[in-house]
Amino acid sequence: MQSVVIGSKTLSLGDLLVAGPLAFKNAICPQGIVTTVKAFKLGLVGLYCTKGFGNWGSLDGMVAGHHGYWIKYDQLKEFFHLPGYTHIVVDGATYKNRDISGCQCRILHQPPIRDYYFVELDKNVSGGCGDGLGKRGHCVPVHIENLTAIKDPKVIPWD
Repeated sequence: MQSVVIGSKTLSLGDLLVAGPLAFKNAICPQGIVTTVKAFKLGLVGLYCTKGFGNWGSLDGMVAGHHGYWIKYDQLKEFFHLPGYTHIVVDGATYKNRDISGCQCRILHQPPIRDYYFVELDKNVSGGCGDGLGKRGHCVPVHIENLTAIKDPKVIPWD
């Protein structure tokens, strides 16, 4: 299974979810933690996080211990939200000679590596998949000087 519909949104492998305040209150993980949809099975979504948590598992051996968490479809909407784009690529930025200026994006990892962030763009530019953290074709390295923060990033509603 490559995707499921939750609320009115199609959730696909590689999509990013951010833990909300109820995830923290229910001892799942700290609020604001970014997770990646790694698997689906029988009414469950398997989430992966680069940071390990004591109450997390291995998603049936798919990830290292304490880096995976199975959550029911109906609980997902309560504890996690779909992140909106947080940055815009400034004028003059390119990827493989292709103009990516004006693209909205989300940063896939912190801190930057050699002054570059790996980001997921809002469109397919024949990039990569961010080692499974983002959508295939949408992920590229962008120099920190070519990113500007969106003042009030939006959370995408489930319904």
